[in-house]
Amino acid sequence: MQRLRQELRASNPTGLPAAVTVGTFDGVHLGHQALLGTLRDQSKRRGLRSVAICFRQQPRSVVQPGLPFSYLCELEERLALLRTLGLDCVCDVSFDDRVRPLTAEQFLGLLKSELNLKLLVMGPNAKQGHDQLGTVELQALGARMGFETLVTQPAHAGGSPVSSSAIRRALAEGSVEVAAALLGRPFSLTGTVLPGDRRGHELGFPTANLGPFAHATVPKDGIYATWAYLDGALGQHGNSTGARHMAATSIGVRPTFGRGNERRVEAYILDFSKDIYGAAMRLEFVKRLRDEVAYAGLQPLIEQIRKDVEATRTVLYALQRHPEAHRAEGPGVGAYSDHS
Repeated sequence: MQRLRQELRASNPTGLPAAVTVGTFDGVHLGHQALLGTLRDQSKRRGLRSVAICFRQQPRSVVQPGLPFSYLCELEERLALLRTLGLDCVCDVSFDDRVRPLTAEQFLGLLKSELNLKLLVMGPNAKQGHDQLGTVELQALGARMGFETLVTQPAHAGGSPVSSSAIRRALAEGSVEVAAALLGRPFSLTGTVLPGDRRGHELGFPTANLGPFAHATVPKDGIYATWAYLDGALGQHGNSTGARHMAATSIGVRPTFGRGNERRVEAYILDFSKDIYGAAMRLEFVKRLRDEVAYAGLQPLIEQIRKDVEATRTVLYALQRHPEAHRAEGPGVGAYSDHS
């Protein structure tokens, strides 16, 4: 518990009164952005220090360790995106077996003592503590403990509610454009270019085998038009930096080469021939082109890859000419209730 106290205290060393929100913020989607915008604006209006507490782990991965889980983005990317939103402090803390048994009153008591909590900002369905207190209970608890609880409204994009789970469902269906509309930016995967079995070289389309993705959300198997960034980081507005290249990306098990192949993410970078083994690569998914298919021989597969490359070029050239046609719609009023 002392470690948690130290982490919290370090986020507000001045002891100034603070407005706080708490969550995993997986994906830092439009709902999170609206919630955090409310936190920022209310803090300025009230003369408070704005603090976002970001759990490094998804709480359910600790509470129910046997259940599968995945992240929409790595911790480093979550924190980088959060820091673009104009808050006074982003504090990442571990959700572990020392935090898990804390009741809402115990946890908020820590925020009160270490952060000088004056305002707690929450989504309408958010809960706190091992006892899972909801917004009405937390408002009453805050009144007793000496802080105000502000409950925001849900966010929508294109008429759909925004949530991390909705984005995961879209990606499971291969709907990367829907995922982008909910995220407010293209969905991306970042990994290291790993050695493969060089089948792409044999086919005349050498690919970059990207990984590992132990707990990353990976879109549905298929072929995608993507942008590839080599050694690119996130800029101050959450956009990718570095050189950008068109890439036709395959996700799947390569059924033409038989059963038993492991699932892979492989990108053929157009008009590119450098050796990039060991390099960091970020893929932004723009459009799903087709399902993964088993072909009766290599020649039909090669012909299809040629078509995929040209389709990728067509999609991405069109995006360059008319970026407004692909721009995600902004959030609705307020913020999404799920901080996951």
